[in-house]
Amino acid sequence: MTESRKVEIKHQWPLEECAWPHLRPTNYNGIIHVTTTPYKWELGLDAIAFQPSEITVSVRPHEHGHDLVIEGSHGARKDEHGSVSRNIHRVCHIPDDVDTNTIAVNLYPNGLLEVQANKKIII
Repeated sequence: MTESRKVEIKHQWPLEECAWPHLRPTNYNGIIHVTTTPYKWELGLDAIAFQPSEITVSVRPHEHGHDLVIEGSHGARKDEHGSVSRNIHRVCHIPDDVDTNTIAVNLYPNGLLEVQANKKIII
């Protein structure tokens, strides 16, 4: 088994922007979408409260495959109600047919943290 490795998060938006309005259903869990096709795997997460430097994404191998570990943390920020600090830690199992070496992560201005990877080629 190898050690966890961090995956770079790419973004193309001003770092001072971090809060956009959004609506959440009562059963909201932070996962926006999961897409799987014969060729790719994609996971979309809500990271609206975090700057790119406040998020880490890593691939963690274990005896049953690999997990994607997403962590986000920021200190107290003042808002109209007082202040808020946030910490998240999410672990998602990566399906066995995903090539973990192709994982790419993008953070979009609307707060979507999108993880994409190719499926393994079976010959």
